Amino acid sequence: MLEQQISCPMCGTKARLEEYENEINSSRDGKKIKFRMISYACDACTNSFTTTESDTIVVDRINKAMRCQQRKSKIKKYVS
Repeated sequence: MLEQQISCPMCGTKARLEEYENEINSSRDGKKIKFRMISYACDACTNSFTTTESDTIVVDRINKAMRCQQRKSKIKKYVS
């Protein structure tokens, strides 16, 4: 489980965990894929950063969203 607050590596004050929607373009089928991004934001120095753990979670979410998109397009091919 991710910590809700950790020390900012730039200034040392507490940075809070943020989750927001983001999207990327899939190179496989040229469609946009939406996923939930996780990063930490520091209000003191206004920087944002990720950790290895948050990066792993986001990559898993992207892979899951891509597989879901591929399944949808395969189903459309069979139904059509």
